[in-house]
Amino acid sequence: MMAGMLQGVFSTISGHDLSCLQVSYESTGTETSEFLISAKARIDSFEQSGFAQELTPDEALARLRFT
Repeated sequence: MMAGMLQGVFSTISGHDLSCLQVSYESTGTETSEFLISAKARIDSFEQSGFAQELTPDEALARLRFT
């Protein structure tokens, strides 16, 4: 739910079609939830690669930079 809200807010502010991906969850024991926000095509490509759930937030960001 939070990812959808962030996507809507930042898409509206930027005027671009953005997407949001949650990469860290409080429910798994981390202190905070973390999200990546980028162009929709980049996030979609990253999610389809299957790596999104297996990486730490820093690894996910590094990998997204090359997507």
